[in-house]
Amino acid sequence: MMDAAAFKSLQSMFRGSASQMGSNNIDKVKVLVGPTPVVRMLRGVPGMEWEVELGDHQFKVTIADSTGMTLTDVTERIEKVTAVYRPAFEIVSEGTKNGVAFYSDLGPGGAAGHGGQNYINLARDVNQYVIAHECGHALEQRATSADGQVPDNWQAAQAADKISVSNYGDGAWWEDEAEFALYYGICHDAGPTKLAELKAASPQRFAQFQQILLLAGAPSTSTTSSPSASPSASPSASPTTSSPSASPSAAPSAAPTTSSPSASPSAAPSAAPSAASHRPFIIRLTSPPRATPLTFQNPPPTLVDRLRDGCLQQRRNGGLQEGQLWRNRVR
Repeated sequence: MMDAAAFKSLQSMFRGSASQMGSNNIDKVKVLVGPTPVVRMLRGVPGMEWEVELGDHQFKVTIADSTGMTLTDVTERIEKVTAVYRPAFEIVSEGTKNGVAFYSDLGPGGAAGHGGQNYINLARDVNQYVIAHECGHALEQRATSADGQVPDNWQAAQAADKISVSNYGDGAWWEDEAEFALYYGICHDAGPTKLAELKAASPQRFAQFQQILLLAGAPSTSTTSSPSASPSASPSASPTTSSPSASPSAAPSAAPTTSSPSASPSAAPSAAPSAASHRPFIIRLTSPPRATPLTFQNPPPTLVDRLRDGCLQQRRNGGLQEGQLWRNRVR
């Protein structure tokens, strides 16, 4: 078993196993309905939608017309995602949501993907590692809707483990969680030994992620069981570092995926608004100075997304020297 103390991050520890994601998956995407024209996808463009089945899971795939792609261009990537994450595909397909949605791009920030329980939006050429990262966001938000302590519990686990997941994950706790989801998926598909190594290297995150899977309705996996014992094929993600199409052998990292929810131009459709999406939050920006923090009691999800994404993007570009976004529950 590898010694975690010899590595600076989970990324450096498990990058060599990245190609194992999806290696156990044998299920293939089957079309149930479609293609059906969509006049306006979540990000305001027309596209085509398919209702599909993958193993025991049914969900939507929507592709913007501007991509020039059709369903066969994206199915292999979806099939490679670790099977335990397929419930995330179903979560983002509820009601009028677009499911797993592909766009020609996700705006001027150059993000490879955006994820939350209302959407998994992906740039045209992303691979399975990006998708797995965004599934992590969707699962966390659904779990937080069921248990408002999930964010605090995750941050406590992050501090206790004393190891970074990746440089990108260091930027915000929700990105730390999504990056952990990526490496959990890789280790899950690489086999019980790798999953046990992940648990040993980051035991508190591992325990919290198992709880997130449980709360979100996804099957958790014992480190003593075979990764192929999951009820459906394993979903995977793509390294969202500088190039969304980076090869699986590169150390996956969801760097350009911005924050957990995406900055969508229109309200994220949902059958019922989630508790997590409507938690009060406070934004404090110290550059430029603000005398009074901005406080919103019940912001719409897209406002949360845009402000959070804006803070992170400005910080990366050096335009925001100090800036924090807190989403605080009413106690």
